[in-house]
Amino acid sequence: ATEINGFGGVLMVNAPSGEEPWTVASLLARETRSLKFITAFQPYHFTPWNAVQMAATYQRATGNRLVWNIINGGSEVIQRQVGDYVPHDERYERADEFLQVVKGYWNSESFSFEGKYYRSENGGLRGPLAKAELPLICTAGSSEAAREFGAKHADYYLMRAERPDEIANLIADVRARAERYGRAV
Repeated sequence: ATEINGFGGVLMVNAPSGEEPWTVASLLARETRSLKFITAFQPYHFTPWNAVQMAATYQRATGNRLVWNIINGGSEVIQRQVGDYVPHDERYERADEFLQVVKGYWNSESFSFEGKYYRSENGGLRGPLAKAELPLICTAGSSEAAREFGAKHADYYLMRAERPDEIANLIADVRARAERYGRAV
């Protein structure tokens, strides 16, 4: 019904009380032809290689209908429930490194990296998977760490419908940060 009524995509929410979004998106992709699936996940959930391999496989199977919504937790209580005790700002640091590795794997057959959270030696997509498109990347958040992460990596920066002046200021701030990274606004 969503696709028939002209929607372009649907957000697959990731919450401890809900279904696992990547699995649900895979099941629903078989029932649709053009609908995109925005899978919300935390970099904590997968290694960069797992995320790359799963996403490239999904992209090949669906004609590039996967979009990533990178989340870094909203509640410290939920973070502890799922076993992630990394402090708020450090989660964004980890997510930044995660996406550096993801993009390295995606764009090279022999990517090497050594960081605080991840290491890789000569890894990368090969064969048919190398032809898949990197999913578009969404993120959200209003903290300094979230804004910086979004400016550096996000194709789309998601925001809550709040007061127009607050939203305008958030947009201007993230836009200015993205420009400092040389990213098109």
